[in-house]
Amino acid sequence: MRNLRVWLGSSSDAPSTAVVTACALGLLAFAAAAGCSGDSGESSDSSMPTSVTIQPSTASDGTTEGPTTGPTTNSTNNNNTTTTTTTTTPMTSDPGSTSEATSATTAEVTATETEGATTGEPPPPELDTYCLVVHQGGDPATLASVRVDEDGTLTELAQTVELGGGHSPEATDYRRRGLVSCGDYVYAAMLDDDKVAAIDVGYYGELTVISEISVPNIEGVMCNQEDELVFTFGRNAGSAALRSFGINEDGSLDPSDNVDLDYSYTGNMQLYGALHPSQRILYLAGKTEGPGDSDVEIHKVNYSNSGGLVPDNVTSLLGNLLFGIELAPSGDELAVIAWNGVFAWHNLPVNGQVPAAANLVIINDTEWQAGNDIAIRTDPSSDEHFYYARTSGTGEIRVGEFLGDQVMYYATEPGPGKRQHLHLAWEDTVLLSIAQTGDMQSWTLDAEGVELTPVSSLDIGGTTVQASDLVPCAAQE
Repeated sequence: MRNLRVWLGSSSDAPSTAVVTACALGLLAFAAAAGCSGDSGESSDSSMPTSVTIQPSTASDGTTEGPTTGPTTNSTNNNNTTTTTTTTTPMTSDPGSTSEATSATTAEVTATETEGATTGEPPPPELDTYCLVVHQGGDPATLASVRVDEDGTLTELAQTVELGGGHSPEATDYRRRGLVSCGDYVYAAMLDDDKVAAIDVGYYGELTVISEISVPNIEGVMCNQEDELVFTFGRNAGSAALRSFGINEDGSLDPSDNVDLDYSYTGNMQLYGALHPSQRILYLAGKTEGPGDSDVEIHKVNYSNSGGLVPDNVTSLLGNLLFGIELAPSGDELAVIAWNGVFAWHNLPVNGQVPAAANLVIINDTEWQAGNDIAIRTDPSSDEHFYYARTSGTGEIRVGEFLGDQVMYYATEPGPGKRQHLHLAWEDTVLLSIAQTGDMQSWTLDAEGVELTPVSSLDIGGTTVQASDLVPCAAQE
């Protein structure tokens, strides 16, 4: 299970089994020579994927329990790793009591802190790269893993899994939320059969289905990893069916709450969702049609840390076309993809309320039309650089920057296919594009994010590849 993994870092980050045992026995001279310390300190490995949450491990920090050790204190550093500090007390002068305490401590170290060492099991590998889990669609639907290295190199892994249902979205639906990573697992929608699958991702990108549950009207899946919540949404005759789930220890989903959200009309609905990056708010944007009219509306829904859903309000954007929404990592911009066929966005206030249609910033220029996805960088300032995928020709990506009510344009790159979705990886230094045909392309980005250098291309096949997500994993040579 991935939730048992430990980021090993460099060889100097963790003491060997011999050092741990020496510390546990209180053999201070040997321990000092071996480099044992009561405080493992804080370390930062720049190669470590930023989305990894490291589970504390007594085996890697060398702490022990028993009569030969004093109080233990924990502190959490910026990598979400736990540093354990143990104060060693002098050994007693009574040989009998010393021997008894040493035996108890040694047994405990052997049983718990050196786990694999006594059983011959190898230590867990370093999570030093990313795996892109791709929802290839079809009936039955199939998932596949592709390794994405820090230099942008793409490597197809011999890791696939077949789901227990089909996923066949229309080519123009752009169901980029059909799969999401959440902590140690990924969750995949099967809209043909109204099901969601929970999948464990192994160290090297191995895919194992844990469970599949029935979720009516399922089209998209979203995750709040901090609260361990999964949200699903889908169309239901002009309404949006929104559901929340808690994540069990084994990765399976436990239903929490559900609401139906109404839109102005009931015909020809398109539905897209997004989570606010820093507040417990989610947005469901729908385009609906009625007799001689249509509208694009965004529902704002608040939620609790236990998954309780509280609809707040709905805002009309007075539109007739929609292919998605996305929020900037700062929460300052809400991009509305292909609003009436053009590029538009809202500058969001700090409370996350969606402004009225009159406040929508619209770029009508031909070169910004026919968009179908956007990836927005995490920039230090409130003005974010972004990458806008268009279906023009064989597909292209435009590089721009939000500047209040304007856009700065930098460059255009050809994409791998006409319909594509985008990801940023490795702290926004690598851009990925995946076309519906399964064709993929990667680029490295300069420090400003405006210069793209093509690195790697790959074709993994698929029917309607519209969704994928990144998961920390290990490189296997």
